[in-house]
Amino acid sequence: MRQARAFEGQTLEQVIGTERQVIAQARSAFATYDAAQKSIAANTIAVQANELALEGVRAEQSVGTRNVLDVLNAEQELLQSQVLLVTAKRDSYVAGFQLLNAMGAAEAEDLGLDGGPLYDPLGNYRRVANEWNDWAPAPRHVPAATRTISPAELPQNPAVTPKLVPGPVVTEPTATSGVTQPQQ
Repeated sequence: MRQARAFEGQTLEQVIGTERQVIAQARSAFATYDAAQKSIAANTIAVQANELALEGVRAEQSVGTRNVLDVLNAEQELLQSQVLLVTAKRDSYVAGFQLLNAMGAAEAEDLGLDGGPLYDPLGNYRRVANEWNDWAPAPRHVPAATRTISPAELPQNPAVTPKLVPGPVVTEPTATSGVTQPQQ
């Protein structure tokens, strides 16, 4: 009884520890995302201010009160603020995905990714459930490739007779070698 109670207490502490870890991760991800959003707003204002400052320095340079070095310095400040804005946007994307991950919503199905069929672990398990290994019932993969030479260009008595896959017939030799290129 004492051992069972100790295991129950240990399991309860593990559950509570995991809950605290998930909550801390979600709070941290949200704080990072919020800071990135505020950084985007601040850097957007900085870019606008530096664009206006550059315009003013160019106007002053045209009337002769500023030199070319002042214009170059203003352009450099504008470039630096633009780089900081792009970096803040990138940080915002990363923080957003970290927040989705902390919430458990960063799976391919949740994100609506269109990359073909998604892996189904339960379906794969059912397919190989009573097999000795997990690749035994898999269908044999037959490679499909096009030939680089036409059947007429094959030797009379080849050492290995390849199975020819029906495909486009290649007839144009290149100028540099006797190898033919497939037609488009």
